[in-house]
Amino acid sequence: PDEPPDPSLAPGVCDCIAQPLVAQFTWDSLTMLVEACRRERVRNWEAIKAFPEQAPPSSYSQFDGHDRPDLFAEAAQELAAGR
Repeated sequence: PDEPPDPSLAPGVCDCIAQPLVAQFTWDSLTMLVEACRRERVRNWEAIKAFPEQAPPSSYSQFDGHDRPDLFAEAAQELAAGR
């Protein structure tokens, strides 16, 4: 969706939660998720728009932690060993 979430939906979304602090945390978390997805879609809009005609750029070495080989060294060794 291109519109921000409607704040009037918050009571309906969190009405089963008895604690207002938890309800606010839930609403804030869901709203942040929507905003993060929107920003990512805007950032990748050119690739999304060109998708049927042009393949997306390779995601190799673009995953979270690609700059930290110590995080995936064991898996890389197993892959190199052919397991």
